[in-house]
Amino acid sequence: MDESDRFRKIVYDCLRKSGWQISVEKSDSMGDANQVKDYLGFTIDSGSMKVVAPSNKLRKLEELLDLNLKNVALNVNLLAKILGKMVSLIPSHGFFARLCTRSGYCAIEKHVAEFGWNGYVFLSQEVTTELNFFKEIMADKNGAPIRSALNDIKVEAILENPTSKQTQVQNQPVDKIMVSDASAFKVVSYDLRDGSEGDTISFNLDDEENGFSSGLRELLAIDSNYRIT
Repeated sequence: MDESDRFRKIVYDCLRKSGWQISVEKSDSMGDANQVKDYLGFTIDSGSMKVVAPSNKLRKLEELLDLNLKNVALNVNLLAKILGKMVSLIPSHGFFARLCTRSGYCAIEKHVAEFGWNGYVFLSQEVTTELNFFKEIMADKNGAPIRSALNDIKVEAILENPTSKQTQVQNQPVDKIMVSDASAFKVVSYDLRDGSEGDTISFNLDDEENGFSSGLRELLAIDSNYRIT
């Protein structure tokens, strides 16, 4: 018996002695213990400490976005479905999935308040930009850290002047963290490694970008090359 199976038996024994009933058909048997497991539509790898979405799930969402972003308006229920599929990827894509739905959900809320769940929602530039941005980064950003006390990212302070180099990050075993500050006039991205500040990218927003929502300005901070044209 290898070590993983020995620990499996210890866990099952502790649960049973604590009064819990184990669903045998849904649990690992002898020889099944593994660091890589498929669970609730995701692959959880306790070796790399990451959660990954299967490629077929991403491909279907990409096809759905490609098909519908050609339109100037979408049925409100269809747009809600697309945003829901994006939000469902939070375990594997982290906050990117939520960030890229902000304008879409605002558009849905405004439409539903006036017309209910009928009719079509106009796809503004901000909505299409966020959706296209997520489509482009979906594959590269697949693989978010497993949420645990060991890999919590704690940003102690981002001062009003982001170039003051006072930002501190603790408890981060990952190689790269992006912390952004997007004001109404400037975008600053931090590349933080080993708890210290690395490269800082800063640029002024043009007149059009100044009018963008905070969500779109945050996207510019995440990827400084993603300028709206």
